Amino acid sequence: MAELSEDKKLIEEFQSSLKLNNIFQNLHSTELLKNGYEKYVADKIGAKLDKQQHYDCIWKDRLFLELKKGKTHVWLDLCRYADNLEKFDNNFTMFLFYNKEKMTNILVVNTKRLIEYLNLSRWKAVLMELKSESLHKSLNAQVRLTKKDLAGIREFEISNTAV
Repeated sequence: MAELSEDKKLIEEFQSSLKLNNIFQNLHSTELLKNGYEKYVADKIGAKLDKQQHYDCIWKDRLFLELKKGKTHVWLDLCRYADNLEKFDNNFTMFLFYNKEKMTNILVVNTKRLIEYLNLSRWKAVLMELKSESLHKSLNAQVRLTKKDLAGIREFEISNTAV
């Protein structure tokens, strides 16, 4: 049997931790509506809040997590992701979906895989940079992703069976 990569082992450990800690009983959707929800989520998943350009918290000093929330979809800033394509080692994006009453799903995606899915490349990043510079303004380019979009590229998904 092939040995699992360090990333894969870390992701499996993170997934087990979320399940063992009954993540859906501990995370409340009303808290996600507030500004600064990242600290709340980091505390609940046992991570250290460390807001940087490409991640919000660190789990066990090795797993860098960007947190995104949404009811039916999430918006991603393509310019921010394209800004530094090479800075996504050991970086994962944790998507938190909820309704009015409860958390419904958590999907975790390798950020490099997400960038590939979005078809971002170095040349597209340079084009966005040049456009921004020529406008002398900041440039926004966003993409809207649903759970269905993320399902094919996720590392894992945990669904709240109590929904």
